[in-house]
Parts: sequence; structure tokens; C-alpha cells
Amino acid sequence: MVLGIALLFCTGLVFAQTEIPAPKANYELIAPQNIRDFMVALKEAGTRGFRLDKMTTLKSGDYETSKKKANATVISGIVRFDGESRFDYNFFFAEGEKDPEETLNNLAKEGWTFRDVISVAGSGDDDSLLIEDLFANRLRQFPSFGNIYVLERDDNKQSPRTYKLLKAGVGTGRSPTAKLQLLLDQSLKEGFVPVATYFSFDFKSLITVDSFSGILVEKRDEVKNLDYKFVRGNRSNGLWEEIALFSKEGFRIENINVSSAILVREKEKTAPVSYLWLEADEKTFPTDLSAALAKNPAFHSTGIYTQAMGEMSKNLLIFENTPTFAAAGEIKFVKIMPVIPKQFKKNPQEFLKTIDPPQIAFQKALDEGFVPRDVYYTGKEGLIMVFTRAKKT
Repeated sequence: MVLGIALLFCTGLVFAQTEIPAPKANYELIAPQNIRDFMVALKEAGTRGFRLDKMTTLKSGDYETSKKKANATVISGIVRFDGESRFDYNFFFAEGEKDPEETLNNLAKEGWTFRDVISVAGSGDDDSLLIEDLFANRLRQFPSFGNIYVLERDDNKQSPRTYKLLKAGVGTGRSPTAKLQLLLDQSLKEGFVPVATYFSFDFKSLITVDSFSGILVEKRDEVKNLDYKFVRGNRSNGLWEEIALFSKEGFRIENINVSSAILVREKEKTAPVSYLWLEADEKTFPTDLSAALAKNPAFHSTGIYTQAMGEMSKNLLIFENTPTFAAAGEIKFVKIMPVIPKQFKKNPQEFLKTIDPPQIAFQKALDEGFVPRDVYYTGKEGLIMVFTRAKKT
């Protein structure tokens, strides 16, 4: 497959040398859409000087819109106004490429840089991705867990980046953590730093399965004096036990994605770090959240933990509770797209009339002085956006 779906967006944009007018707000919401529409909206925002800030992958069996009902994987994102550059966006499905590392490096020669990864679950013969091209030439009759590389480039000329994909097999009797840590340590010596971690389960045939845990690393001209750790768990509690072990030695969470995490610390800075974490999909979440917020923690990020191959079943909310950490400020949770209540299933339009459209709900929070920090989805609550602002004195 020649660069797969990446070819859909490799034509790029012609950046005119004109001043970018300041927008009415520094942040904008790209509401839940299928992958193709999401990328089109993201590219349009980039022409106006907005850069991707946060995004999430959503798995929903009851996603309702004003036009249709979709059993789909959809995504939502936050873009932030840059003011100096214009941006273009591109993507490709890693499992649809013979060698995703080679594909990424070929695109990097054209100025593309890795921005983020979207993990998706499903099979290629259903509409879970709402984009047939994603599985082009790859008949999929079995569940798979794949990943989309999201790429970015701006109108400021940059030196081409170089990437490596570090891989270790996952399965019965396999423990990829030690191998990946050794590969990561060697890559750090060569001037590479980790930019993403993900899991892949690719059912190629009845007898061929390619399952691995991976770390994507990028070559940097200047490498900061940092220590990195890779951790992985076979359950959310197990992952958190590994994180807690290293946070006592001063390691902070860089990112979490599907059973694994990258931790980082400045060398010689070993003061313990304390975290609180909650599973947003659990029945006890409202009570757990109230108890956590009573401790006045600082919001850190969200993460997706996969309990089973076929579903993204655990969304993690992470707070930092270190006494020396910066003032926590206020935290606001806004339902940007609530799940349709059961009593409105036959007529979702009646429910949609009672709530603010996503863009309005987003703007109201901005008008109150809140800043969007992250976005996640649960099957019980819908699309939730986390906002923060400094506490009023």
C-alpha cells in the first residue's frame, strides 16, 4: 500500500504571506465528527492560524446527532490560536502500511512532523471508522486494534525530522516492558526522545497475528537532560502501581495511551510526585470525583486504558496532588455532547432541544474565563471537556 490514506492529504496548503487576523477567541472546538470530516475541519482551522491542542478518540454505540444515529468511532478536538504560523494536517493508518516507520520518515522529508496518535478498535468491514479508505486493500474479518498517526507542518521552514518505532511483542509469556526500556535507553543515547506510545493488535489471518507495544521516538538536535521510563500494565490498577513506583523517585507522567505510559524527570531531581487517578467509566465516579476534588488537586490530563481488545473501556482522569505543585485553581467539567437519555431514544431531537449545541457550551465556558485542558468520552455521560481557571481571590 503506497502511503495509504496519507495521500489524501499530502497535497498540502499554499501559505499566503498575509497577516493572520486575531480571532474572537484563542480556542475553538472541533465537534465530534468522523475522521475524514475531523481532518478537513482541522486543516481549515490551520489556515486561520489555529494549531491542534488536544483531541480524543471516542468509542460510542449510541452517538446521536441532529441528522442521524451512528454506531461509530468519532473524535473531537481543541485548537489554539498561534498568531504567527499557519498549519496543515495529514494522517495515515499505521496498520495499513507495510512499514509505518518508513512511511512516517518519507513524509517527514516533505516537512511533516508527528503530532499525535489516535487509537481505534474495530473491524474493517463495519462502519466503526466511517471511512472505508482506512482499511483499503486490507480485508478485515476479525477484530483489530489500530492506530492513526496525525501529522502537522507549518509555514516556518523546519529541518526534516527522523523517527524510529520501537516494538516489543505482546502476548502469553511475553513481557515487553524490559525490552522497550532497553531500546528506549539506546535511542536516548542516539539523540531520540519519545513522542508517543501505543498498542497494536493486527489480525492479518487466522494464523498470523501481529501484536506489539510500541514507542515512537523522534531525533532532536538538542536533547534535554532528562530521564525517561516506559511502564506498562495488564490492567489499570497494574499500570498505576508501576507509575506510583517511579513517581516516588520524581518521575512525572508524560503521556498515557492504551495500557502504557511514558514517564520523565529532570536528572538529579528526585523529589516524590503524588498523583490521584479516577476511572471515569465506573459507577462510583461521581462520588470518587467529589472526594478527589475536595483535596484541591491540580488537573493533569486524561488517558485511555483498554481493558479488552475490542473496546476502550476505561478513561482515566489524572490529578497531581504534590504539595509543592502550582496552585490548582478551579476545575470545570462541561458536557459538550451528552449521551441521549433512554426516554429520548425514539425521538432524540426532543432532548437536543433542551441542551446547548457543542459550540455554544464550549463558548460559555470560555466566556467565564476557563481554559480548555482536555477532552474525553464515556458511554454513560458522553463527551466531557475539562476546563480550568485561576481561583478568584
